[in-house]
Amino acid sequence: MAHHLSNQHNSIAGSHLEAGGSIHIGDTISHIYVQNGQTIQVPELLTHYIPLSTDHIVGRTAELTQAHTHLSQHRATVLFYGIGGMGKTSVAAKYMVTFAHDYKHRAWITVQSSLVEAFVYNTTLLDNLHITEKVQGLLTAQQFLPAFECVLNRLSQLGNTLVVVDNANDLADLVEYKSLFDSVRFHCLITSRSQPQEWTTVPIDHLPPDEAVALFQKWAKMTVTLPTEVVTWSHHLSETVSESVTSSHRLTDANQPIKNLLAKLYFHTLLIELVAKAMVSAGWIFEEMAEMIESRFIHHEDLREEPLATGKHGESLPENLKRATIEDYIWHIFKNVTHLDDKPKDILRGFALLPLGKAMTRDEAKDFLAILGITGITHPLSILTERGWLDKVQATGQKPRYTMHPLIADVVVKHLDASVSFAKAYIHHVANRIDYDNTNPQHHLLTIHQEKPTAERLMNLFLEENTEEVSELLNNLGYLEENFGFYQKAALLKERALAIAQTIFDKNHAIIAARQSNLANVYGDLGRYAEAVDLLEAALDSGIRNFGKDHPSVAIRQSNLANVYRDLGRYAEAADLLEAALDSDVRNFGKDHPSVAIRQSSLAIVYRNLGRYAEAAELSEAALDSDVRNFGKDHPSVAIRQSNLANVYRDLGRYAEAATLLEAALDSSIHNFGKDHPLVATYKNNLAWVFYQTGQKAEAKALWQAAYQNCLKNFGAAHPHTVLLKEYSEMD
Repeated sequence: MAHHLSNQHNSIAGSHLEAGGSIHIGDTISHIYVQNGQTIQVPELLTHYIPLSTDHIVGRTAELTQAHTHLSQHRATVLFYGIGGMGKTSVAAKYMVTFAHDYKHRAWITVQSSLVEAFVYNTTLLDNLHITEKVQGLLTAQQFLPAFECVLNRLSQLGNTLVVVDNANDLADLVEYKSLFDSVRFHCLITSRSQPQEWTTVPIDHLPPDEAVALFQKWAKMTVTLPTEVVTWSHHLSETVSESVTSSHRLTDANQPIKNLLAKLYFHTLLIELVAKAMVSAGWIFEEMAEMIESRFIHHEDLREEPLATGKHGESLPENLKRATIEDYIWHIFKNVTHLDDKPKDILRGFALLPLGKAMTRDEAKDFLAILGITGITHPLSILTERGWLDKVQATGQKPRYTMHPLIADVVVKHLDASVSFAKAYIHHVANRIDYDNTNPQHHLLTIHQEKPTAERLMNLFLEENTEEVSELLNNLGYLEENFGFYQKAALLKERALAIAQTIFDKNHAIIAARQSNLANVYGDLGRYAEAVDLLEAALDSGIRNFGKDHPSVAIRQSNLANVYRDLGRYAEAADLLEAALDSDVRNFGKDHPSVAIRQSSLAIVYRNLGRYAEAAELSEAALDSDVRNFGKDHPSVAIRQSNLANVYRDLGRYAEAATLLEAALDSSIHNFGKDHPLVATYKNNLAWVFYQTGQKAEAKALWQAAYQNCLKNFGAAHPHTVLLKEYSEMD
């Protein structure tokens, strides 16, 4: 999800902190601050999985020095940029360890969906900063911008803090949030495959030859038989492998065979590690490995084909072509050397379905892979870790977690057939996890939203696949976007969901009708009424044929079609449909069911349009009472009922009661969705009419102008609601 942030920094002020002393509890260091007269402890390590040792990371002195120089010159943020597998994450980790003593606090944040979500959903970080309640309150209100700024503010209030933001590959995110990151008062290192303009950037490219040799020897020296001339310097190299190769430890020409080998691997960090581990696994000696790379990799017929760029990993064609060639190398290492069995391959396919950078404990991996029918994973996980296909990370006091490098994930998807048929059960599982029902009191929108990065990963992998599971996933993801007010994005997702259903089902199938009805609702939100009517009439006819006129799904489609008829001024037809839907739901569910309240409220609106105000008031009051009982007074559905009842009271001249209801609905909507949600514009418009009719024209005009700006942002200038609100805001 895209969250649009203003350029104003620190618009949400956090509680002021005053620095105190520090304490040691075991191996844990905490620093003391005073907040509003209360003493709080903030630990040195603000998140889990912070690197504490990087002895295995070779070289990169130049890049570390460059980043340190930038930050020392009062640059708030430095971005490590490079193609996949070059070692950006490793360099960031080495910086954090190398300069640990310069900082009182350190945090490591991995981006899985968006930059904003990486900060505001990091519960460990929020707890350690003592802002959990505040941020969660803002998130409950759908106020992502204030929540994000609240976290950045608190980090800025701490003394000498370093934050690493790993895997921030979305170029649009980086461009949008640049001004915020440039103005924070802590040091921030960001790793990215994108290279946005005007950022302070340190490129992470291929390793220098001597550092590449050191890295190779790090992984292969203990078990690989090297040529005689190489053995002579192996002991010397082992003493320096944990540090960069300096001028006092230059390797001699005896290293040339290794350098020649690694040059053919582009001195690429991940490739070097994989080749060394593959040699160990396969039992090759150095000369055999060199011959294999020369004869099978460089001159292999597959590598003579034109390389193809894949994925959003760099803006320039040369970078993408280089990356594609490296992918080919990784694939040949996999195919010709490692000789993996079927189960490890299936585990790799499974990990490739996860959001990039997601790490799981063994138990979490076991549960996840079981959905795909993969069991008995303990030994295969160890094999994949030893061979470099999975990384195992572990923070102090935490269970080890397994993760897959994004470049390896791309190779697995491309070459190991991580197909839609393989992922079928998992796609269905995720689709169910994001299936939000706004009539179910047990469904919480924010909780379901946390599954969105996984759904988006599957969407990106399988968008063009025509299967029922993909259609279901896209439909449910579209409904999630619709509830957040992102109607254009919701329409695109639901259009694709319908198109897939139409390729695999008969035109009268119930699933096609359901997709038509769901898409039509978004079209109605966007003012595309004619298209909505066509879809809803077809969906209603199909529902009656498939289920009979008394089925609950038929009532839903009658209600949806009636709402569009109402928007088109076809009130009598709308009333007939809603009366039938209301009768059906009362018979099927009983008069206290949330669906009955929806029908009552919709029918009341039509009765208003027909001048049947007393009946409209009775229905609206019943609907409001029902929703308060079912959901509680702060639920978004209650605000809708309050607004609808207020409109009837206004028609009846009961202005004070109408204003009270609308003010409550407006406050609730801002709390639940944020000030830019389309419903906020609706309630402001309704309240404006009450003010206008009671002679408070200045207040009414201000509300209309605010509602107009909201609709202009959400729907554009041509939308009927935007046009009307512009006219209202210009009235005398």
